[in-house]
Amino acid sequence: MDRDLEHLNLLSIFYYIAAGLGLLATCFILLYFIVISGVLAFVPKGPHGPPTQILVPIMMVVGGFVFLLSLTMAFLTFLTGRFLKQRRHHLFCVIMAVIHCLSFPFGTILGVFTIVVLQRPRVQQMFNEMAPVA
Repeated sequence: MDRDLEHLNLLSIFYYIAAGLGLLATCFILLYFIVISGVLAFVPKGPHGPPTQILVPIMMVVGGFVFLLSLTMAFLTFLTGRFLKQRRHHLFCVIMAVIHCLSFPFGTILGVFTIVVLQRPRVQQMFNEMAPVA
């Protein structure tokens, strides 16, 4: 098997694993959000209690945003693995590799290796050969 093809297949597998871990993290974010909302629902209301009428909507907005962001990243990571396997959408894969570089330490390692592999001339040629003809 060609070395570049083998590297793309390995990267694809690692992106699938990263997507699964991202989905698992999304489940923990949802669980955390549910627990905190439940705790805030049972906090005594009154002049000496915390202002729950302000905290609950803020928690809903922030928790919902973080949940959707995490779910979106897991989905985009899965797509990156799929596109690497199919050798399509080179620019998308590079952009996702750069975004993964922000996730220290494992995302950084995955992102840097992906960028190194995707910048090889033979790999770029493989992506160009698989590109759909318009």
